[in-house]
Amino acid sequence: MDDVIFYVRGMGYLSGIKFLNGNRMKKVIALFLFLSQISFAQKQANIWYFGNHAGVDFNSGVPVALTDGQTYYVPSINGHCEGSSVICDSSGNLLFYSNGEKAWNRLHSVMPNGDSLLGSYSSTQAALIIPKPGIGGDSLFYLFTIDGFYPFDSLYGLRYSVVNMCADNCLGDIVLASKNTILLDSCFEKLTVTKHSNGLDYWIIAHGFNSNNFFSFLLTSGGITNSVITSIGAIHTSVTGEIGQMKVSPDGSHLALASGNNFNLMELYNFDNSTGQLSNYINLNSPTNDRSAYGVSFSPDNTKLYFRYSAPIAPYGILSQYDLNAGGGNPDSIRNSEYRVHENNSPQYLGLQLGPNGKIYQVLDYNSEYLAVINNPNLQGVSCSFQDSVIYLLGRTVNYTLPGTIDSYNFHNGLVSCQINGINESTSVEQNISLFPNPATNHLSISSNQFAINSIEIYDVVGEKCLTLTLSKGEGTALIDVSRLANGIYFVKAKTKDGIKTQKIIVQH
Repeated sequence: MDDVIFYVRGMGYLSGIKFLNGNRMKKVIALFLFLSQISFAQKQANIWYFGNHAGVDFNSGVPVALTDGQTYYVPSINGHCEGSSVICDSSGNLLFYSNGEKAWNRLHSVMPNGDSLLGSYSSTQAALIIPKPGIGGDSLFYLFTIDGFYPFDSLYGLRYSVVNMCADNCLGDIVLASKNTILLDSCFEKLTVTKHSNGLDYWIIAHGFNSNNFFSFLLTSGGITNSVITSIGAIHTSVTGEIGQMKVSPDGSHLALASGNNFNLMELYNFDNSTGQLSNYINLNSPTNDRSAYGVSFSPDNTKLYFRYSAPIAPYGILSQYDLNAGGGNPDSIRNSEYRVHENNSPQYLGLQLGPNGKIYQVLDYNSEYLAVINNPNLQGVSCSFQDSVIYLLGRTVNYTLPGTIDSYNFHNGLVSCQINGINESTSVEQNISLFPNPATNHLSISSNQFAINSIEIYDVVGEKCLTLTLSKGEGTALIDVSRLANGIYFVKAKTKDGIKTQKIIVQH
């Protein structure tokens, strides 16, 4: 056998592997399976909170219902308690969660500054929590929120806030200076994420309102550093067509979205996770465009696409599977590959979500106490094994959808370390560094009662260096002008012959 080089994609990179014979070829199969499953071994999305105080814990290997969540339903305005997002550390311990309007810590209390977020609990994909790329990603998180057409008519758009898990005694706090930072002023209820091809950064993707514009925002260690607009597909104009999920396949190669209520779309695209651009639009709706879709999910191996839609005649509720490899990816072949996994008479909008165990979960019905599951979503047709009423939510209910997450389950955050740019914050008196006043307004005095200070650096809460001061002779006291710094939390790093001393300050003009 001639030498063959296989390229195996996984975890956001490509690796070339050379094999000399058939026996060694078997190793590539094992390696491929390993790479396709390894990202799902992480535990950062092992806890879900959603719906009306409902939740599920995957940490034991078997999903177990939780009843301590704070996501809510507002009966006075028929609120739908739709979108949410949750983040854990790498051991599966809850850190915080949000429904787009509030952020709750692991004790299920609203964080400081965690109220009055400008998302909507009634938005399909109301919230999305992403760890900060690079240093500080164990303790710093971006909380993206997106408004909904009900009840706010998409007034507030797409925004983000930075959560510092080292604040409030390691229960977390939203950095006030970052709260509700706007990215996009008018958009649909669609918000998804995928890893950049470099395996480090993230693409945050939204769809514009009254347009066919997709917005891909690049999140790096420096924050949002780039935005890419792709104008492609149908123009989304109907206000009631805002609803429905949008997802990227685990390998970052495809994007699909559903749109229901008078503007029926089941769209599939190629996605380039190097550039953030979309291409090759395919509409998977019927020729009469009569399917009102809401739920979307890709299989873990990226070969199957699932839509949950409602039809105008019985059976009203349909869960369908499409084979993305049919006919070599030919659009008509993909359309014709549709297999109806499950049918019932519920016309409700029901969401799908790929779980950390590689199974896809579906809301069973509106205001339901149960979740359904696709046990083997990689397999074709009936072999995918659909079961309804699998998870009983212990009396809690779910309306439309489930928490949003990174569907590759490829998170990089570990345990909360309270390090920013290699800085360890400490309040110990052994530091022998004094900061005055704190909070500071225009000037900050830094002094040491034991060692001369050689240099001072100030970092903001997302790890960006804001100020550097070198003291050539070494002094015991330094006066720094902080009048140009925005209000917020900062970390002061003072270098002495005894090492680097770091403390936290607040700037408030």
